[in-house]
Formats: sequence, structure tokens, C-alpha cells
Amino acid sequence: MICFAMPASGSFFFPWTRIWPAPPRAKGAHVADACTVPRPDGAFYCLARVHTSLDPLALVERLIVDHRVAAVPGTAFGLTDGCYLRVSYGALGRETVAEGIARLANGLRALV
Repeated sequence: MICFAMPASGSFFFPWTRIWPAPPRAKGAHVADACTVPRPDGAFYCLARVHTSLDPLALVERLIVDHRVAAVPGTAFGLTDGCYLRVSYGALGRETVAEGIARLANGLRALV
């Protein structure tokens, strides 16, 4: 897989590293049975492999409609060998991220 990143200076990213020194976590968001999420190591998003045979786009649609949380299907990034979701959290406040992660966890538990 080939990945591209927007070139930017360190001055752009420095404020975000102070806000997000580690990936956010939300109480009650344990979904190990539903997906595998590698540690992002400084990224402002995570790429989760969901343990399901559901189509990623169909899963994203259900998450949006039924659970009010958005993600991008991995197929948008060329991942076609399973069900992947990209979840971004970098430009949000911690409380908003915690709420979104809780909604995502609840949605995955209900749908997968």
C-alpha cells in the first residue's frame, strides 16, 4: 500500500502534539471483539480492522444513521481485503472525541 501525506512544517503539527500526546480513550469503549485498532503512534486518526463480513460502506452508513458517528470506509484508501474504518479525531476537543468513541463502540457492538 502506498500512503501520501500533506507536506507541512513542524510548526503546523506542534500544537496538535500537545493536545493529543496519546490516542484518546473513552470509558466503556472496549470493542476488542469487534475490531483491531493498532496504536496510531502520533497520527490524528486510527485505522480499525472490523471483524465482520459487512461491506465497509454499508457499515459506515449504519453508523451514521443509527449511531450518529462518522467514519471513512477503508475502501476509500484502497483497503479491499476486509472491513476497515478510518476514524479521525485530531481537530476535536477531548470531550467530543470521548463521545464519538463511545458512539462508535456502541455502534460496532450493535452492528457487528
